[in-house]
Amino acid sequence: MEISTNSQPQDDFVFGEAFETLYGGKAGGGKSVAIVMAALLGAVEGDYSAVLFRKNYPQLTGKGGLIEVSREFYHELGGEYRETDHVWNFTSGAQIRFSHLATKNSHYDHMGKEYHFVGFDEVAHFDEDQYRYLFSRIRRKASSKVTTRMACTSNPGAKWVYQRWAPWLDTNHPNPAKANELRWFKLDGDNEIECKQGDKNAWSRTFIPSSYVDNPALDTVEYERTLDMLPYIERQRLKYGDWKIEPGRGLVLNREWFNIVDTIPKYHQAFRFWDFAATAKKAASDDPDYTATCYLGVIDGQFYIHCTRKRVTWDTVKKWVGATLQAEDWAIHGGEEEGGASGKVLASELSKVAIQHGRGWHSIRPSGDKVARAMHWSTHAENGIVNIVRGGEDVDSVLSELHAFPESSHDDMVDAISGAFNLWENSQVGQAVGSY
Repeated sequence: MEISTNSQPQDDFVFGEAFETLYGGKAGGGKSVAIVMAALLGAVEGDYSAVLFRKNYPQLTGKGGLIEVSREFYHELGGEYRETDHVWNFTSGAQIRFSHLATKNSHYDHMGKEYHFVGFDEVAHFDEDQYRYLFSRIRRKASSKVTTRMACTSNPGAKWVYQRWAPWLDTNHPNPAKANELRWFKLDGDNEIECKQGDKNAWSRTFIPSSYVDNPALDTVEYERTLDMLPYIERQRLKYGDWKIEPGRGLVLNREWFNIVDTIPKYHQAFRFWDFAATAKKAASDDPDYTATCYLGVIDGQFYIHCTRKRVTWDTVKKWVGATLQAEDWAIHGGEEEGGASGKVLASELSKVAIQHGRGWHSIRPSGDKVARAMHWSTHAENGIVNIVRGGEDVDSVLSELHAFPESSHDDMVDAISGAFNLWENSQVGQAVGSY
């Protein structure tokens, strides 16, 4: 069986000369296939040993996972896969292993191991310490003919990856490097410095850009459409390869994306989410978080949000929740359940309040950080289908907080809106839906 690459960037990566290579920069460039193929080059040598990493085990398996990709051609080249330890053994005696580094110190599981090839698929998902430690596992015998190599793929992400390949990725770098250009580096004490080829202990590094337009196996028209559906920040990273963009004012949520309306049309699906503050305001100089609540109405492909927030005691909050439950018996109500015993106690108290008013209560444990939760619905806002309803919190205050997120001093309303969208999304997969 003949194995061949399907693009010039993929070919440059698989057969590259650099000791340390980063491949990717945008989505859809065939990164997983490329790194699986690159690991295979030394398998004709009997002493060859390689390891390929993903952050966690589920990312190794399933459609598109490294193990499944390897099954497409490793067996045809004389490999036998051993399920018990995720190792391919070849007739030459070579081994290619699949592993993961899910926990902070799991890289120490490879202490004492020897590899000629170390590969990180989506290296931005790993900690820098994990990546750098694996350099110590790359070695070969003096008599070995096998080339040693550190190869990795990535979409834009971790700052340490951006800084490590800054000459190629930073357009303002004082000494920029061209794509596929080899640069040489060495350690000066604890610091890494650029040096000349041939300097003692120097190693070569390069970056090979790729994207979905380079991948002939991909339906690029359909894939581009799916990239365009991503939230703004993720779209800039994955479609355009923007390594610099970070969540900031107007990027996660922009005040220009929202419409302002007076009322919500009747007969809409209705959801209300509560984001509870830890403390009430006690002194004039205090600036604690608010207890904020968002009413979300959904009808005809449009979303209507109505926000309210107060700084009040817990007893007052419970009365506020109870009165709202009674007044809005058509809506689905819920709130965030924080981790730990205190979060369970709070959820239990609110469930009792709901029962007293003959209603249900949905406690939701947050998934991901605040930015990730906001980005989950920000595309709807960017598409112009999120409307802010007058009559609650001052509209300008709502817009100011949304636009400044995540740099604003308060994010209570953002969290409440994210939670309301979470309630709506849960309703789409079988939860009972209230309507008005």
